[in-house]
Amino acid sequence: LPAKLKDNYTGDILISVRPQQIRLEESKEGALNGVIQTTTFLGDHIEYDIQVDGMEQNILATKPIVQAERFFEKGDHVSLNFAVDHMNIYDPDGRCPLL
Repeated sequence: LPAKLKDNYTGDILISVRPQQIRLEESKEGALNGVIQTTTFLGDHIEYDIQVDGMEQNILATKPIVQAERFFEKGDHVSLNFAVDHMNIYDPDGRCPLL
């Protein structure tokens, strides 16, 4: 994780990112990867429900139609990317901010 955490924290973390800040790309080795479970067209944007490798809960990502470089379909393998300045990092309980 390319971010320095408070008090040199080294335990498990909880990351919070707004769905519109997640960029989807074709799956890459060593990245945060998952599989598209559903795609929903919602007028001006597309909503992707993604099962991420090793996570219990699915990730929701949204993409405005005008910004979409590519449209993904159910079953596509993707990598999820987001900038450090677009995320919040907490302890596992979500109570203590670590950035």
